[in-house]
Amino acid sequence: MCEPSDNERAAKLAHDHWRYISSVLDAHRINDEEINVIGHHYQTAFIHGYKHGQEDAQAATCCCRRSPPTGRPDAEAKEPDSPPKNFLGWVVGNDRGFIKLHKRVNGVPHSIYIGKVWNEDVAETKISTKLWELNLSNTQP
Repeated sequence: MCEPSDNERAAKLAHDHWRYISSVLDAHRINDEEINVIGHHYQTAFIHGYKHGQEDAQAATCCCRRSPPTGRPDAEAKEPDSPPKNFLGWVVGNDRGFIKLHKRVNGVPHSIYIGKVWNEDVAETKISTKLWELNLSNTQP
């Protein structure tokens, strides 16, 4: 959970950004009642998203592992194979437990979902399929 200073910062950022957004809505002649309703939802969502960002940042810099959902201590938890940072020219990302590959092809970003567990064979097959779909491979997977 965020500390009070984080909550205050989130509220200030939401308020400051909302001032700009409300001026845009006002310029488009949206009535004040609608702007107030939109403002409440906008600022609430902004703060909520900010807190998630803070939690993700804290988890990324934390040196300790959390206990598995079963409640077993870390010592008993089996650590799955960690994916490499790069695989066959693709950047490997782990977004909240979902492993994805990312790469720009001809300036266009592409992503490939691998799964919750790293598997080289699955990754290689999915890369081959993606390259075939992009007409960058002569061999069909």
